[in-house]
Amino acid sequence: MKHLLGKIEARQQLIRETAGQLREQIALLTEQLAAAEHTLQRLDITRETMLELAAEDGIEPPEPLPPGYREVLAT
Repeated sequence: MKHLLGKIEARQQLIRETAGQLREQIALLTEQLAAAEHTLQRLDITRETMLELAAEDGIEPPEPLPPGYREVLAT
């Protein structure tokens, strides 16, 4: 019986450590997600402002880049 209780305690400890590591990963991912969402928000505002200023000056908005160009620029 003591042997089984020892195995259970060892497994509990392993799961506690795993849960702690997962909590740390979740915290890091949450932080990264918040930063990415903030950057997207800033880019949306910048794009909206650019389009508003272009419209005020009577400038046609630029054509969106084709997907291939976006991929090249992203690398």
